[in-house]
Amino acid sequence: MSSPTIDIEIAQSSLFPKTMPVNSILGNHLNYGVYHSNQLTPEQFAENGFIAYNPQMIARGIRVYWRAQEKQKITLHLSIPTSSEEIKELFDMVGRITAVWKSNTVKVGSQYIYPQLLDTVIEKYQAVNLKTLHEVGLTVLDGSRGLMIMGCAMHRLVIGKHEADYFWSGTDTDAFRDWMNERQSVNAILSEPEIYEPKDHIGAKVGEYSVYSGIPTIFPKHPAVPNKYYDFKTGRPMFEVSFYRVRLIDQETPVGYLTFQEFMRELPADSCDYYDADDYLIRSLTREELGQMVQRAKDKAKPHAAEE
Repeated sequence: MSSPTIDIEIAQSSLFPKTMPVNSILGNHLNYGVYHSNQLTPEQFAENGFIAYNPQMIARGIRVYWRAQEKQKITLHLSIPTSSEEIKELFDMVGRITAVWKSNTVKVGSQYIYPQLLDTVIEKYQAVNLKTLHEVGLTVLDGSRGLMIMGCAMHRLVIGKHEADYFWSGTDTDAFRDWMNERQSVNAILSEPEIYEPKDHIGAKVGEYSVYSGIPTIFPKHPAVPNKYYDFKTGRPMFEVSFYRVRLIDQETPVGYLTFQEFMRELPADSCDYYDADDYLIRSLTREELGQMVQRAKDKAKPHAAEE
């Protein structure tokens, strides 16, 4: 099952078109940013727009396709399932835009709608959203879907059976809303591997995660090729990674390298908490702890080296 989206296009039809100030799009309560690598960098614009989100209730994020001198059209995109409140926020944004572009056309999906009638479709989309959340939860719980990876405002979140069992049922999206906000409010970086080809192994691919001292990290339970390297026609990675390792860093200075398996084995017992279905939250580690992990891995490898 593919998750539906809400796509809205607002076109200006005035003889004397105006530009659209970004503050009119955001109102006085939304923040914005763009993705760099695998998570949001606040208060930056991409060439073709930004992601808008409510910092008090962080959910999927509204994709806004806009340029500073744009006078023709603005496109809004919201993935569902999300919170009912974010759907209302999306249509409130349309209201702010049409208040500036008074001569306009508004297309929701393939249907043109008078701006004054937008309130009548909000409940419709909220109902579709709740139904989608129920369907996603059920397919995760019955095993037909496996994990569901969701792009969200700050970074991805992964739904497994633990999460789905918590919020799949009911008559509202409140539990789902609170889970998205609580997870994305955690002050941590999401670790994703850099993929490169070693000079001495032409054709091979290495995936390298980075963990920094003093910074909490959202770290995967299993190494994987990032979604940006997937062929979305086949649903498969465009290449295989032959080796994953973890680079441990203190103040931009490498402390050492561990294989992915060594890193997971040598993590201090009190350093990990459950984050979502595919990730741990690793607390801030000190330089000393990172160094001790590297040393323990070396000590365990010595007997094997001697036997060879």
